[in-house]
Amino acid sequence: MSFDPIETERLLLRPVELEDAEALASRRSEPDVARYQSWTPPFPLDRARAMVEELAAMNGLVSDKWWMLTIVDSASQEVLGDLAIHPTWNRRSVEIGYTLTSSAWGNGYAKEAVAGLTARLFEDDSVTRIHAMLHPANIASAQVLERTGFLYEGRTRLSYWVGGENTDDLLYGMTRADWTEWTSRPRETPRQVRFVQITPGNLDDVRQLRTHNSQERFVSPISNALSVALIPPLRN
Repeated sequence: MSFDPIETERLLLRPVELEDAEALASRRSEPDVARYQSWTPPFPLDRARAMVEELAAMNGLVSDKWWMLTIVDSASQEVLGDLAIHPTWNRRSVEIGYTLTSSAWGNGYAKEAVAGLTARLFEDDSVTRIHAMLHPANIASAQVLERTGFLYEGRTRLSYWVGGENTDDLLYGMTRADWTEWTSRPRETPRQVRFVQITPGNLDDVRQLRTHNSQERFVSPISNALSVALIPPLRN
């Protein structure tokens, strides 16, 4: 299945080309980039060339096989990273991944690339779900997914190996209904903010408010906050 390039505000997401091998080897050889990934640096150039040749020969998405898009800066044509795509169930469910060179971090490129890819994948009516898995310590990667509308779905214990480390995996997912809700959400800044008392009439709405998983390091989930407010801890 051929895959046309995706253009976003600042990026071009195009099928991997043979000329991408050098940038791929350089990117995967960075210790900071490889820290939470399945490979160990350095990543040899001959290995990158073999990988790119295999991916380029696929000519698009194939069910049950990983494929790759290259992330390119539209203005400078610099290669910034890649998007990995793994369709399953005859391309009805898709796992994604993303890797950017460290010099491109902190500019919103990963979020922009994931959003562009997600929109394109859901253009196919047969796609019902997109998901991603990541190392629990990779907070920045979790925030990319949360800022793109993906929902935290759980944690699998000791299910993944990073080098010699047996670690947990965090699961994030998005259904087609989630995507529709996310893209139709209000975007404008509220003109007025009011503080209202929590009552039996609005309690269900309050309980549906969610704290992103990555934010729970410093923001208590709503259920915890309500329990403390309703039954304050005893003192003295």
